[in-house]
Amino acid sequence: MPSLNLQNTIIALDLDGTLLRTDKSVSKFTVNTLRSLSQKGAKICFVTGRRERVAATVLKPFSFPAWLISSNGTACAEWPNRERIYLHYYPKRTVENLIDALSELDRLPVLIIDSDEVSEDMVMDESHLEVKVYEDYYNRNKNHIIIEKDIRDSKFLDCVTGMFLTEGNGEIKNVISFLESKNNDKLKFYSLDNLDYLPTHTILEILEQGWTKWDGICRLIDKIGNKETKVIAFGDDHNDIDMLTFADISYAMENAISGAKVAAKYIAPSNNEDGVAKVLIEIVG
Repeated sequence: MPSLNLQNTIIALDLDGTLLRTDKSVSKFTVNTLRSLSQKGAKICFVTGRRERVAATVLKPFSFPAWLISSNGTACAEWPNRERIYLHYYPKRTVENLIDALSELDRLPVLIIDSDEVSEDMVMDESHLEVKVYEDYYNRNKNHIIIEKDIRDSKFLDCVTGMFLTEGNGEIKNVISFLESKNNDKLKFYSLDNLDYLPTHTILEILEQGWTKWDGICRLIDKIGNKETKVIAFGDDHNDIDMLTFADISYAMENAISGAKVAAKYIAPSNNEDGVAKVLIEIVG
């Protein structure tokens, strides 16, 4: 078990499957542990594929100063005041090329957007609503989704901060292989295999090269200007593998996918057992 010097340390925490329990709650024990570490000088950084708005709904118990890296690294803000530190948009041509490629498979991505013009933060094509898994998703989130008659003509293609699609478990590898052959290494594709609420489907996250969770952490370190900063990271799924690989100290949760466990240097107890808090208490103490 490594020891941890809290000074000049960022504790990078994935949310779903890592910090949050399966029911999306977090224990008082975990909240109090992180608050105590923050007061002792550690820098807490929540790092998630969730959009900032969605992440904020589960981070309310954490009222102390921290950072929030959202949309898999394309946005970063102070927490809890949500003052923006950086924001990155995918190049419009990259988005258009991805839409064209998926159209060959009779599929279209859902776009995650950040625009001052609207309060919504997602764009879907009306054809998505013909597919039950997307229809259900829309019905749960309709106040935050713009429906376009043709997503190719959306005026929001130049303010995209993320893209995803939902694919049947049996087809996901074929879709990834096809997209990798089309995109000349400009995009990365991560299937989220650790989601208990989608037993027959997988969410495929589409990330721009150079804008992963780990890239977001590195940009944050550049912004704060402390090159001596060390990172301890916790995660559980494909989109955590980069930060588990490159962090100075890294833990995959006991409930993590096998790839995350291979990438991490250590294994933490599961998310339902306050694994993050238990590890941090042990290595700090």
